[in-house]
Amino acid sequence: MNLKSKNYTLKKFKLSYINNTYLSWFKDKQIKSYIDSKPKNLLQLEREVKKFISDKKTIFWAIFKKDKHIGNIKIFEINKKSKFARLGILIGEDKYRNKGCGKEVIEKVAKYLLKQNLDKIWLGVGKKNNLAFNAYKKCKFEKYTYNNVYLNNRLKQHKKEYNKKHIFMVNYLKK
Repeated sequence: MNLKSKNYTLKKFKLSYINNTYLSWFKDKQIKSYIDSKPKNLLQLEREVKKFISDKKTIFWAIFKKDKHIGNIKIFEINKKSKFARLGILIGEDKYRNKGCGKEVIEKVAKYLLKQNLDKIWLGVGKKNNLAFNAYKKCKFEKYTYNNVYLNNRLKQHKKEYNKKHIFMVNYLKK
């Protein structure tokens, strides 16, 4: 399913979107310092993407500005019972960063998730990644204070890794 916001189109990710330009995003200094994924070649990137698109608890969209693939947004670890999902976003094309693209796309995805009966999305953001932290705040994410049983249990799996270098943020989606 594709989604359209005012300026961007989110297309269900296809393997044909994998190319050297996409791979080059992971070599960008700013991206490398804040993203866990570090594919070194197209084959590694393709394997990773295949995992995402085959996972039934993941929605993986490519973000397009007209005909140009500029980034991706992934909703994963979807738990319909607890109405939670996790978000990851990558704006790979430098000229679209810090221009409101992420905010616009996240807001569109949030509306979609509400229609899917999900009402909370969470993410981890690097403690030193002030730009992303502030961008997520603009999207109504708030610093998580460990007051939800499901998320508390879910985050325990990531606690060692994340407590040192990440801050958890949650968006309590509203209709």
